Amino acid sequence: HLMTTINDDNTGFLPQFTTSALHVMVKGMRKYGVKGYWFRQFDISEYEPVMAYLIEAGWDRTMTPRKAYTNLVSRICGEASVKPVVKAFNRLEATLEDADHVIGTGFMMPRLMQKFWIEPERIKACDSTWRKLIKEYAAIEPYLQTGLELSDPRGKSFLSSMLGFVQFARFFLESACAVGQARVQFDAAQALKPTTKNAKFDVTKYNQIFRQSAKTLEDAVTSLEKATRIWADTVRDPTDIGSLVGLNVYGLDWLRGKADDVRIQSEHWGFEI
Repeated sequence: HLMTTINDDNTGFLPQFTTSALHVMVKGMRKYGVKGYWFRQFDISEYEPVMAYLIEAGWDRTMTPRKAYTNLVSRICGEASVKPVVKAFNRLEATLEDADHVIGTGFMMPRLMQKFWIEPERIKACDSTWRKLIKEYAAIEPYLQTGLELSDPRGKSFLSSMLGFVQFARFFLESACAVGQARVQFDAAQALKPTTKNAKFDVTKYNQIFRQSAKTLEDAVTSLEKATRIWADTVRDPTDIGSLVGLNVYGLDWLRGKADDVRIQSEHWGFEI
């Protein structure tokens, strides 16, 4: 038997369409006589397109990811949705390597959002990949939206969930980027504070940068609220509910508190001076 990962908990709730990689593994299983497999999977409904391939490949040696996608979408949504939705799924596969590069970003742990504030080296290393993924997800959304508009009524819930999954990922990464940017601004403001009693202090610049940090954290809260609302609207199974709880407790609770903390600090300095 083969044990394989459908989606990895360290990458978390960012899309991980591993279908083509699994196709290579399935061909290897046939070659070496491996008869079955176990799955390591944390999110369920988000990976129905991936699982559709594995299910069909178990019975059909000619099955490919594209053929499995086509079969799934045509049966659920109708022929009109096939072309744009299969395009979206293929492009989601193409984001897998970048998602691997930011491993830990969506890891559902108590420091879900806090790590973007307290690990500046991590933020610096991941920032360019985050922004690349944000653009990639934004480019995928129109294909899913078109598929949703063309879908038969029976398939609209399925495609609405797929679209929400991608939109959620984009807003979550926008929030993560904003938290990291706010920390850079916060540190820049702190660096301006005088180290001796009679040293020069550009209080205007200090207040400007400090308040910008507070504003950037407000933007991060807004993005995470949008992401969490989308996730809540597309809950389909118990694992989705668990992730929703984590997003609120490990994500929004901490981030709202940090945004208030920095805002109050910035206002206190302005009043004190």
